[in-house]
Amino acid sequence: MPPERAPEVILLPDEPYRFGPKHRASLGPLADTPAIRDGRVHLVDGKALSWYGPRTPDALDYFAGLLAKL
Repeated sequence: MPPERAPEVILLPDEPYRFGPKHRASLGPLADTPAIRDGRVHLVDGKALSWYGPRTPDALDYFAGLLAKL
């Protein structure tokens, strides 16, 4: 699988669409990707991904901490 089709990490935000644990099952077609195989699918704060401005510094810390654990 080409690297561009093999995500290392998958982030499922809680907004603007509220992803939840049940949505992980719908990722079945990605079962052979490193993200799924290695358990790197994360439910994350959607505001941190899409609400820029004063939230940006905290969002950068949030995602840096999440990704540092990988």
